[in-house]
Amino acid sequence: MTKRRITAAEAQYSDALAINAAGYVVGRSQTASGDEHSILWKDGRLTGLDAEAGGRPSRALAINARGQVAGRSLFPDEANQRATLWSR
Repeated sequence: MTKRRITAAEAQYSDALAINAAGYVVGRSQTASGDEHSILWKDGRLTGLDAEAGGRPSRALAINARGQVAGRSLFPDEANQRATLWSR
């Protein structure tokens, strides 16, 4: 078994929360300021899933065989996080 770090260097901490059969991992990373951000580890690369939404707090919770990610995120002009589906 091999252990690999899958978080951004600036992260205070991170969690891997789900993995699919292709080996893609989703989870969250927390910054020193306390903001949580969804992360995807795919093909040796780490991607922040909420980058397109202006870096709003989010958490990726599950990933399916098609690579769709389910979780929650804070959308602009809303006070509470909402169910979110990330797909390409």
